[in-house]
Amino acid sequence: MTNINLNYNSTYISINLIDELDYVIGGYGKPNAIFIYSLNTFLEAFILNSSFYLSSQEFKHLQIVSKAIFPNGRPILELLSKTQKLSAIGGIGNEIGQVVALGSFDPENPKSYQERIKDFIENGLHAKETREKYLILTFVDKEIKKFHI
Repeated sequence: MTNINLNYNSTYISINLIDELDYVIGGYGKPNAIFIYSLNTFLEAFILNSSFYLSSQEFKHLQIVSKAIFPNGRPILELLSKTQKLSAIGGIGNEIGQVVALGSFDPENPKSYQERIKDFIENGLHAKETREKYLILTFVDKEIKKFHI
C-alpha cells in the first residue's frame, strides 16, 4: 500500500464549503447566518493551514459542474489555486464517471452524439438544472432532507 505524505498544518476541505463561499462572495446569492459561520471557519483554516486537500472525486465533480454553476468565476477556489494550497488526493470516496451527454442516445444517428459531446466540451452543463441538482446551500429555516444514494 502506498503511503500518503500529508503536509503539516493541512486540512481536508469539503467542496460544499467552497461552493457555498463562492456562491455568496462571487455575487451569485445573498449571505445568511450560516454563511457567516462558514466564512469564519474558512478564514481560520486558511490562516492556520498550509495545505488544503479534497478528494479526487470531488475535484472531478468540480471540473464538471463549475462552469455551469459559477459562470463568472469562483473567487475562493481561485484564491486556493493561486496560493498553491489546494491538492486533490485519491482513495477517498467512490470513483465517478464523467458526464458527456444529457438526454437519450440515438444509435442510428451517431452525429447527434458527437454534437452533444462537442456542446458539452464548449458550453458545459446547463446552469439552471446543474444548480438545482448539484449546488447544496445551507439554510437555518429549511427542513432537513435525507439524500439517498
